[in-house]
Amino acid sequence: MDQTVVAANTASIYIEDMRRRGELRKRELLELWGVLIGYKLAMLDMTSVMERVFRGLAGTSEAALTARCQALYDSKIAHLVSPAAREAIEDHRRRGEEVVLLTAQTPYLARPLAATVGIEHVLCTELETAGGLFTGAVKGEVCYGSGKPRIARAWAERHGVSLEHSYFYSDSYTDLPMLRVVGHPRAANPDLRLRWHARTHGWKVFHFGSEEA
Repeated sequence: MDQTVVAANTASIYIEDMRRRGELRKRELLELWGVLIGYKLAMLDMTSVMERVFRGLAGTSEAALTARCQALYDSKIAHLVSPAAREAIEDHRRRGEEVVLLTAQTPYLARPLAATVGIEHVLCTELETAGGLFTGAVKGEVCYGSGKPRIARAWAERHGVSLEHSYFYSDSYTDLPMLRVVGHPRAANPDLRLRWHARTHGWKVFHFGSEEA
């Protein structure tokens, strides 16, 4: 999703929105930017970090977050959808292939993006709710690292899809667990380590830009 279908990091956009709203103290802002850098360098246990962030949502309204993320998507993200990514999606669709958005993001930004590019199936990090409020827990597991291929394989088995004959596009070295289980790994706007790994293993490399590029 991030840096592939969308030519930006949506978590960064959400953090900036929180800063503009005055929802973050300076120390909290620095910590969040540090987390993003650590994620990019694959130096953090991001599953634990994300679970800690989601615990902070306990008792808050799912409907409110849904509305906030939709507004943020419409104003700050929709115009960053990559035309090249759209064309890649359409190319797979023309070949009669199922297209799935597989992302560590939550549905509150993933589903608006999927609607924009016409993707029916969204596999992401689902959050548990009770009575319309977040409990602070993840439903299932975080769709990141080794969790991503487990979630993808469970979906593939239910739908009769072979991962060994599937494609997966990613910009991040942290997605190696998923890239390694598909028959056609694709590096899209790859970070330095993924670019090196892709070239070493003969994987195709793509460069997706935004509408503004």
